[in-house]
Amino acid sequence: MTCHSVLGKVVAAVTVLSIILVAAFSAAASKQLPPAIAVTLLGGWHIAEPYAGGHLNGGGLAVDWGTRTLYVYVNNPNAGRVGVAVFDLPEPGIGTEENWPVIRPRDFIQPWWESDNPQSQGSFCQGLLWDEGKLWAVTRDFYPTIPVNTTIVKATDGTRRVYNVPRQGYGNFAKFFGGGHWLACGGHETGQGSIDGPTLADLAGRVRLTYSSLLDTPGPDNEFWDTVAPRFPDHYPVNPAFPPGQDRVDYWLAWNPRDVGRGLEGRWASDHVDSGALILLNGGYLCWPLWGTGALDYRNQLTSGSPVFAASWDLHRTAVYVYVPDGNGDYFLAVFDYWPDSQGNPMRNPVRGCDFGPTADEFILLECNAWSEVLPWNTEARLRLYRQ
Repeated sequence: MTCHSVLGKVVAAVTVLSIILVAAFSAAASKQLPPAIAVTLLGGWHIAEPYAGGHLNGGGLAVDWGTRTLYVYVNNPNAGRVGVAVFDLPEPGIGTEENWPVIRPRDFIQPWWESDNPQSQGSFCQGLLWDEGKLWAVTRDFYPTIPVNTTIVKATDGTRRVYNVPRQGYGNFAKFFGGGHWLACGGHETGQGSIDGPTLADLAGRVRLTYSSLLDTPGPDNEFWDTVAPRFPDHYPVNPAFPPGQDRVDYWLAWNPRDVGRGLEGRWASDHVDSGALILLNGGYLCWPLWGTGALDYRNQLTSGSPVFAASWDLHRTAVYVYVPDGNGDYFLAVFDYWPDSQGNPMRNPVRGCDFGPTADEFILLECNAWSEVLPWNTEARLRLYRQ
């Protein structure tokens, strides 16, 4: 499957974002313009320390709107908390973020997901879903030397479902409003099996959207350039195999931006997709990856703690990717751009989870590392509620 991008523009104000989608639908050999998605920030909530303010390794959230119960995955071993925090969800605060309510957990659920890959260092929760009156978790593996080609979804009551799609590449939820899901979302993961771009597969195992993994180079004639998802050319690799001053050399972590006949472009560079994804009623697919910008160096994770190998957390950028159905069952990249913060600047904090709101035209994003520039433990998080 080949995905071609048609760049759009994210127009941001303090509380309003408009994403204008310009995409070609290949059905019937005709082109159509899907409707614009106008997104307004309605308000939100702050999540209190220390439970959900830990390092959300993969993240994940789910909401049961029938009881207004929020579930957030927590991976904070420094605080002795690994599992799912449970919150009552009051009405959101409106206006500036200082007016948003602070919510605190009322319960904590111990991990119920499982690890079944002996060629890994265990599994972690990558996403949460409320469906069929149950809370479900989907996992990925820590540092698998041999990745597995199945993805496990398991509920708190022990119900277990296994899908025939690779876990490292598809181990998260793409959620439908009102219940149901497909599997997503790609991005860099530890060990083997990463896919460098957003992904989507249905529950029968049919891949609807995928890319390849970064090779050491895009090839002598850039023949592998379009096998990896596009991004802005706001980064460059620092290859530790070469001396300083001569180290801007392609390798498995990142490729140098280049012009392959369409102007200067970038390609994914060990970027993460921890947000999960949403499939809108009009068929649009949204996810929110985390990019590293500037000098990307494998050694940065030891100094900055950056999961995307940036020199500091200030150099993180959250993006939004929007795909639309192509008429044949696959998905076509319509637009990508930076996702704005409340001031209209590119958001540097990662989105660790998403879900629909109480109506089909509303959705929630879990934004982490929101109030601090220290490493991701000892920080707070916030939930943002948007309306399309």
